[in-house]
Amino acid sequence: MKMLHITAFAAFLAAPCLADEPNPLTVPLAATHPLYLDTNATVDARVADLVSRMTLEEKGIALDHDGPDLDRFGLRSDKWNQCLHGVWWTEPTTMFPVSIAMAATWDTNLVHAEAVAISDEARAIYNGWHEDPNFHGAHKGLIYRAPVINISRNPYWGRINECFGEDPYLTGRIGVAYVRGLQGDDPHYLKLAATLKHFAVNNVEKDRKKLNARVPERMLYEYWLPHWRDCIVEAGAESVMASYNGINGTPDNVNHWLLTDVLKDAWHHDGFVVSDLGGVNTMVRNRSWPGAIFRTRNSCRTFQRRCATAS
Repeated sequence: MKMLHITAFAAFLAAPCLADEPNPLTVPLAATHPLYLDTNATVDARVADLVSRMTLEEKGIALDHDGPDLDRFGLRSDKWNQCLHGVWWTEPTTMFPVSIAMAATWDTNLVHAEAVAISDEARAIYNGWHEDPNFHGAHKGLIYRAPVINISRNPYWGRINECFGEDPYLTGRIGVAYVRGLQGDDPHYLKLAATLKHFAVNNVEKDRKKLNARVPERMLYEYWLPHWRDCIVEAGAESVMASYNGINGTPDNVNHWLLTDVLKDAWHHDGFVVSDLGGVNTMVRNRSWPGAIFRTRNSCRTFQRRCATAS
């Protein structure tokens, strides 16, 4: 398990801080030498200790990517960012061709080099605001919402420029190269945390927050999920974003079959899952999902068994 694999806010724990940023090393609680500040302890032990000290309200605040600081711990929200074809920032950064154009090169080495350059800039931004009191620009974190690996099967979808095309094999190969370029190759530390989106069967913009995609088992197995498995199992993507839509009657945000049986149990993903922006609130308020948020398992039992035994 790599060191950035903690909760969305805990990557800030051991970092030096500027005067206008919360500092976990100077709050009164730090004087008690809590385990979560012990860099010699395992990540799991540190996170467990930190979470055990949090109130329910503090846990809720910590789940908000742009929420208020947790003053008692000296922690801030993760301030995730976008970098689909270049780092989104308040200052100029290097922009590359859009994703569909990069996929059209069929060149995984080129895509990997692009992602390395993007992660270099993202890390430079993070290091810069930690080290320079006069740093100019937004103080961004290390969690980046990219790449988009949805299949652009529908030409009327207005976001096909964000994807790597309509073929799951090509999408998988390009996606693996991109994720590895973003996250780096250090055996212990992540350069950035890549977030794959939007999981899964998401390529329609109209009514996407209440769309129920009815997909046969064979299409799931052969077309809609292979590239996700590549980026998770092979490339080790740290994070996955659940999409607004549902699959076969269950919203993806609470789809036990998708997020647990497949993602965690079959593919052994040990990172973290996030919702699309406002996705949980939208799902709860959406009356087109009667009773679905209480449904914990999908009916594709055969597909579950096949996923578990797939090589």
